[in-house]
Amino acid sequence: MSLGRDLVVYENLLDGGDIINGFDAAGNDNDVINLDALFDGLFVATADRAGRISVEANGNTHTLQIDTDGNGSFDLAVAMVTTIDGDILNVGLDNENVQYGSL
Repeated sequence: MSLGRDLVVYENLLDGGDIINGFDAAGNDNDVINLDALFDGLFVATADRAGRISVEANGNTHTLQIDTDGNGSFDLAVAMVTTIDGDILNVGLDNENVQYGSL
C-alpha cells in the first residue's frame, strides 16, 4: 500500500484471495476495504452484513472472510491483510477500516 488513504473495493465473488501488505488501520488517513458492492450483488440486507464478516487476527496479520450465502460458514477468503504497527481492523457501516455499506 502507498502513503495516504488507500481504498480496496470488492465488487463480486471473483474478487478476493488477495494479500494486502502495509495496511494502515489507524489515524486520519487510514486505509479502507470496502465490501458494499460485493454485498449489494449478493442482495444482503444492511442489518445482516456485519454478521457475515469474519476478521481473525494473528499478530498484525488478519484474515478477512465473508459468508456469501448466510449459512454460517465463512466461505470466501477476501484477503490476508498485514497491518503496520500492529493496528487492528475494525468493521463497520461507513467509518471503519472494513466497510460493508448498505443495500
